[in-house]
Amino acid sequence: MNRGIVYIRKDDIQAGIRDYTTALSLDPKESDAYRLRGNAYSLIEDYKNALKDYAAYANRNPTESLSYENRGDAYLGLGNLALAQKDYQKAIVLDPKNANAYVGLGRIHLSNRLYDLAFQQFDKALKIEPENSYARHNRGYASYLMERYDLAIADYDRSIAAGRGASALIDRGLAYEGKKDYKKALSDYDESIRLDGKSAAGYAARGAMSLTLKNYERAILDFTKAIEINPKDEDFYFNRGLALIDIEDYERALADYNKAIELSPKYAEAFGNRALVYLRLGDFAKSIEDNSTAIRLDPTNAIAYENRAVAYRELGDEARAAADEKRAAAINSKAAPK
Repeated sequence: MNRGIVYIRKDDIQAGIRDYTTALSLDPKESDAYRLRGNAYSLIEDYKNALKDYAAYANRNPTESLSYENRGDAYLGLGNLALAQKDYQKAIVLDPKNANAYVGLGRIHLSNRLYDLAFQQFDKALKIEPENSYARHNRGYASYLMERYDLAIADYDRSIAAGRGASALIDRGLAYEGKKDYKKALSDYDESIRLDGKSAAGYAARGAMSLTLKNYERAILDFTKAIEINPKDEDFYFNRGLALIDIEDYERALADYNKAIELSPKYAEAFGNRALVYLRLGDFAKSIEDNSTAIRLDPTNAIAYENRAVAYRELGDEARAAADEKRAAAINSKAAPK
């Protein structure tokens, strides 16, 4: 089992899993092997197998807070928020100083968009473990989502100092963007790429800021690099498509939206943007078809109604154009601040 720990530390997760499995075949009562193998499965996001191992560990250690913390993590990874919450709460009952269980509850609140409650849970974790960089990073993220950018930056500063590296730099860059301090945001994105040039996230963040600043050529270069690193992320194609539309390179934009839809067939915004490309290319029938799909996937998409109205009008169908404009106006009216 000790060799399995060494393998995990060397990032050879599969070898570690094999060693833990061997340890269990030799001694099925070795409960730590279940927990350690569960941790290894979690590292590769195999939460289904992680859950089985954590459940086996919990059955053998029913009064240990860690049993429920770990199983809660697996449930959270699987998207079962209710069971994750129940396990984290049980972990806290068994050990009120289990900081990671509070972090788990905070992550559930983030998933439910209850950002202030999330902040409170991360804050509790930090009162227990002031040096818990994961809790601090998540508290910064909750602050960012509530547009409390200075608080977010303060937490990210400490996360970076604690060695969280490229991911914390990206998140701090996003907070600087929220403050419209694009110079500092760019510096953070550049540094994140220097530290971890094999991660697509830094290029994608810098590309998104370039879109905001209407530096479309720079955005295209960054999203192209992100795609080279991770060609399976539909958002990279979507965002590069936005930049290509803005420089009126419609054929390449069409190719990007085709790819985004291939990767994510229910991507309503991608259908809407491809419909816009078809509209610009004068293919009104295909524009109507894609806008109709976008509306089916997201009936609140006012822009899809507006663009479909334009296409209907180009084809001389005034009645349908007027009906779509009316629907778009109703959606916009409902969404407008009171």
